[in-house]
Formats: sequence, C-alpha cells, structure tokens
Amino acid sequence: MATTTGIVQKLTLDPASGLCCTWIGPSPTNATVLFVIRKAADSVQVGQLKTAMMDGIVSAHVARREVTATHASGDSEITSLGIGP
Repeated sequence: MATTTGIVQKLTLDPASGLCCTWIGPSPTNATVLFVIRKAADSVQVGQLKTAMMDGIVSAHVARREVTATHASGDSEITSLGIGP
C-alpha cells in the first residue's frame, strides 16, 4: 500500500456518477491525482465508507487541513483517508 500526504489542492465531485477526484500535495503544482468512486456493486457499508471519505475530502479542502490518503501502489483509488489536526 502507498500513502499520499498533503493539502487537498483541488477537487471535483460528480454526484451523478459517485466520483470524487482530488489533487493532494504540498502545492497546486506538486500534487497527486487520486479518486473515490461509489460503484453499483458496493455493499451498503462500503458505499457509506466511500461517502464518508468524500465528505472528509471536501471538509479538509474547505478547512485547508492535511490529509493522508492510502491507496494501492500503482493505483489511484483511495482505500482509506486520515485527516490531520
């Protein structure tokens, strides 16, 4: 597993498709693009977890708080999210 830590520099939400695309890094010109997507096949619990991660990304972006996103090496889909103080 890999982690990406930094400020949420930019985000794009598409509620219709259940997609949250986010740019995380120390600056807008040095950020990694990662995403969270709700899939039709997701269980209710997984869907709620993904919605909570999207809410956390939005909150961190507004508050300019640092996040740590965990994702598989070579993959951009966020599997867990931590928000710093």
